[in-house]
Amino acid sequence: MTNVRTFETGATRDIDFSKYEYAGFLSPVVLEAFGAYMHECRKTPTGLRKSDNWQLGIPLEVYSQSGMRHFMDLWKIQRGYTTDDGELGASMGLLFNVMGWVHERIKADPEWFRRELEKYRVYRAAELEARKKADVIR
Repeated sequence: MTNVRTFETGATRDIDFSKYEYAGFLSPVVLEAFGAYMHECRKTPTGLRKSDNWQLGIPLEVYSQSGMRHFMDLWKIQRGYTTDDGELGASMGLLFNVMGWVHERIKADPEWFRRELEKYRVYRAAELEARKKADVIR
């Protein structure tokens, strides 16, 4: 659904409800924390590696294994235990591995995202319908 909005100046812009609202979906403070985490991870004994080094390719298995370790750390922290890399390392490490996984999937198969989004839309529609029915039953 596309509409047009008109400003007092006479300028017009479309209102396209299919456009993603990144500013609403993302948190600037989380992205800043992620940037700080990633900058720390760039540091090597020989200097800084390039910030986009990970985009050269890391196997899915590595993302999966590393992501699981970070998830376990986050779970332990949630249960009151301490971990070596702390809450920031656990949470941002998990975020990095999830993003890396999706990056590799899209890079290997550009249609992957379209297919997965369609599967999710079907799932989400069924979930919303089930919730609507559950609310009616109560």
